[in-house]
Amino acid sequence: MFGWEAAFTALIFFFLPVKGAWFGFDPHVWSVFVNFFMLWAPFRIKRLNQTKGRGFAIAFMIAAFVPVGLLFIPESLDLAKIRAFEAGFALWALSILGASAWISWTVWGKARALLPNVLLAATLFCGLFIWSPFLQGRQRRAEQEREDAAKQAPMRQEQAARDAAAIDAIAQHGLMAFTEPMSDTEEMHLEFYIGTAHKFTPAELTEASEHYKNPKIMMALAQKPNCPVEALEILYRHTSEKQEASGSEAVTAQQLYSSRSEALAAKQLYLTIAANPNASPDLLLKMLRSGNPGQRTAALRGANLPSKQKMEYLEKGCTVTDEEMIAVAEDADTPVEVLECLSTKPGAAIGLAANPHTPTSVLEQMSQSPDWRIANEGKIGFTQRKRQGK
Repeated sequence: MFGWEAAFTALIFFFLPVKGAWFGFDPHVWSVFVNFFMLWAPFRIKRLNQTKGRGFAIAFMIAAFVPVGLLFIPESLDLAKIRAFEAGFALWALSILGASAWISWTVWGKARALLPNVLLAATLFCGLFIWSPFLQGRQRRAEQEREDAAKQAPMRQEQAARDAAAIDAIAQHGLMAFTEPMSDTEEMHLEFYIGTAHKFTPAELTEASEHYKNPKIMMALAQKPNCPVEALEILYRHTSEKQEASGSEAVTAQQLYSSRSEALAAKQLYLTIAANPNASPDLLLKMLRSGNPGQRTAALRGANLPSKQKMEYLEKGCTVTDEEMIAVAEDADTPVEVLECLSTKPGAAIGLAANPHTPTSVLEQMSQSPDWRIANEGKIGFTQRKRQGK
């Protein structure tokens, strides 16, 4: 590390701008210049009898601080490449200290001149003793990282091959590139392909909606602003049929988490379908009249829901399920008497606090409720109203 490799790095890459940007942060590269004193010393020692040579001796002594200092900057050492750190480093450092002591003795000829080099040598060995367990631990971790990287290399290659195959399939066949069930890689790339700035025709989106029943792919299709009503109706049909099928089946303990995930995905799909600007009033009314609370909640938030049927639904908002209460409570068209009725329902508290049309008196009354859930949301909403001066 401190031999020809460091010398090559320092001398060759010193003049490159990129390496120059790193140069100040690589102490092990700077250490190569200490070796220049070792090369110069045999020529300089011959003339020390003719000149005092104190400047050279002092400079050499300062250079001898470098290896000792490097020992206490372990982050500067690439332990992933070092195999026999302590032995090689100690020999290199001691040779520099020995040469420095030789120069100092030749120049001054006194034992006191050797004191700095003796202190440096003592610091070196103390540092090796202190840092040895730490450095060995880092070296073992580096070796473990190399082994893990070698084990993961085949898996990364396989994943890269799967990614390339999925990208090629999409490039050749577009939206109809895959058949279900899809792998996670195919699903990811197709979802990304649909979600990016690709312009699809209504016919293509309708065909893809009929072809796929994967929740993530259906969600991506429903989010397209130009998704036609025919495609939205197909997506709605796939979602409701899949939810009805899963609801009719007996759910085991192992399937419980999966069933909950599917139910959440269905709710998100209903909301996405209803939020699409192309969702027709007929589709939204079908969802509103459904026996599924998730569909009714999604339909209520649809912009194309006929106002007459919406108001009829909102007027019954105090008798709906807890899942629907939040949507009713936060809707701007909900009648005041319904909001007042909902103020005693814990499930509607969040929606009432967020609804700017909730009367301030209702929020104040909620803040004094014995139910902490209602009181907490009421205090939040009432405080915001007071800040707004309403």
